[in-house]
Amino acid sequence: MRDLKDKVAVITGGGGGIGRALALAFAAEGMHIALADVEEEPLAAVASEV
Repeated sequence: MRDLKDKVAVITGGGGGIGRALALAFAAEGMHIALADVEEEPLAAVASEV
């Protein structure tokens, strides 16, 4: 991947599936993450992982 450090990603559906995987991968690359989901509990779980 190219240098993603300090870039910003807005991820909808971040509470699970592909959104969760993207959030974790982008955070590992040093990106700032904004997560959104209609379900609060899974979203909070992913946010705590990131």
